[in-house]
Amino acid sequence: MIYLNDKAARLFIIMGGFFLANVFIAEFIGVKIFSLEETIGLSRSSFSLFGKEGLSFDLTAGVLLWPFVFVLTDIINEYYGEKGVRMLSFLAMALIVYAFGMFYTGMQLQP
Repeated sequence: MIYLNDKAARLFIIMGGFFLANVFIAEFIGVKIFSLEETIGLSRSSFSLFGKEGLSFDLTAGVLLWPFVFVLTDIINEYYGEKGVRMLSFLAMALIVYAFGMFYTGMQLQP
C-alpha cells in the first residue's frame, strides 16, 4: 500500500481510472446514433457530399466522451510522460479486446 501514500502515484491511478472508464463507455455506447441538430433544437439539415443527397449531422454517442479521453491523455502525458500514456493506452486496448471477447462469448451461449 506504499503507492497510496505517494501523491503522484495516487493521482496517476485516479486519472488512469477516469481514462479507462471513459474509453470503455465511449466504446460501448458508440453504437448509439443521434442527430446533432435535433439534440440542440434545430431542424435537420440536408446537404449533399460526393453526390450523396439528404445527409445530416448524425453522430455516434461515443463522440461525446472521446474529447475527455484526449484531454486526459494530454494531462497524463504532461505529468507522467510518454511511458505513462503508452502504458494506459495499451492497457485500455487489451481490456477492450478482453471485454468484447467476453461479450461475444456470452452472447453465443444458448439458453
